[in-house]
Amino acid sequence: MEEKIKYMFLGFIFTTIVYGIIGVGVLYVANKKSEQIDSNPIKELGNFACEDFSGALNTFNSEYVINDGYLYALNPNMKYSNEQNCKKISDIKISKVINSVYVAEDGSLYTYDSSSDEFKSTSASVPSYLLGGDIVKAVSYGKDYEHKYYVLKTDGKLYKVSFNRTLASNGQSYVYTLTRDELYKSYEEETIKTFNSYNDQVNLIVTDKAIYTNKITNPECMQYADVECELEFTKNDVLKESIDNIKYINSYNNSTILYITNDNAMYSFNILES
Repeated sequence: MEEKIKYMFLGFIFTTIVYGIIGVGVLYVANKKSEQIDSNPIKELGNFACEDFSGALNTFNSEYVINDGYLYALNPNMKYSNEQNCKKISDIKISKVINSVYVAEDGSLYTYDSSSDEFKSTSASVPSYLLGGDIVKAVSYGKDYEHKYYVLKTDGKLYKVSFNRTLASNGQSYVYTLTRDELYKSYEEETIKTFNSYNDQVNLIVTDKAIYTNKITNPECMQYADVECELEFTKNDVLKESIDNIKYINSYNNSTILYITNDNAMYSFNILES
């Protein structure tokens, strides 16, 4: 009898251990699934209301876009008084953007002051090279006095261009001398349509066939202050299926991208989680 009780007791312990192991395994799998769901890099933000927004030809920054040649203010978080998430800033058609200077088709230069909602002409000093017909967009990087630019040209390639600026003999204007014009980024059989930068680094490139993000290749740099992050442009596999359905895409910082689909749905995309 005692022997029988002993075996029953051992059987109970064994069964408890087995079910305990199974229970832990189930919890582990459930947690893993939960982590996968929670770490989905794409978040739906709602609908984008903008009747005139048919697609951005060239993004400038997180607030202003060139839509079919016209400059629009864009706010995905709040509507303007027109009950839209965007509004047309001016009827002047823009041909290109050089930093915060908008170049009209007739060559006139303009700036937009969002605080006063004023679009006005400017006498800003811009290298004549960047006003050429083969320039689509230019964004400066580095120190102000260095006059270095990321430049997108009509050939669909991205360049690094720099100038030496000297004061003209009249003492009232500047002369820009080209010192560098070298290829920065291109893709075989692909045309770069637009790009964006953050903290002097290009972090988003959109071609006619793919979307590239400048991803961190050494995640430990996010944990340690003395480890510099190493970046590498990578074709974004998560967004590749959606590229034909995206009419606006822009980077807000080094980790977040906002995009709007053809059916006016807004999404944010976390680069670091992809």
